[in-house]
Amino acid sequence: EFGGVLSGRARTVDAGSLNAQLDILTKKIPGLPRQQAQLLLEQGFSRGSTVVFGGSRVRGNFTVSSDLDVGFGSLSKSQARKILNTAGKFEGGLSLEQTLIVPGNRTRSISTIQSPEEFFQRSGFRSAADPRAGQPFAPSGSITATPDGRIIIIPGG
Repeated sequence: EFGGVLSGRARTVDAGSLNAQLDILTKKIPGLPRQQAQLLLEQGFSRGSTVVFGGSRVRGNFTVSSDLDVGFGSLSKSQARKILNTAGKFEGGLSLEQTLIVPGNRTRSISTIQSPEEFFQRSGFRSAADPRAGQPFAPSGSITATPDGRIIIIPGG
């Protein structure tokens, strides 16, 4: 078991099973329903990808209306979009950020994503194309679930 706030260096936990991974994720990510987390993991894992969580819910500065940022370590943009659309309709689940946080994606306001973990370490100011243009953003860190049963926690910064 590991502490609450993400600080210090990266840690890996060999959870072993999907159920153990879900136990960790639902404890570490406020408001994440177990069934929605299971849907995200099963869909990502069935395609051989990691599933990476970040943003304000991982950083700890979320509000009740905050969405959940989810990335995928080895999916195409279309595969990620399908999973986010399905999991985003989950009854009683969190709304999901619609940015496709996958390697190689870029937008007018986001430079090329190397990996979801790299993306969740970024800081700076929101670009003119962002609805919250000019506002600063800080690294959130990330929580990665792997198909082989590990959870990797990378603190922000």
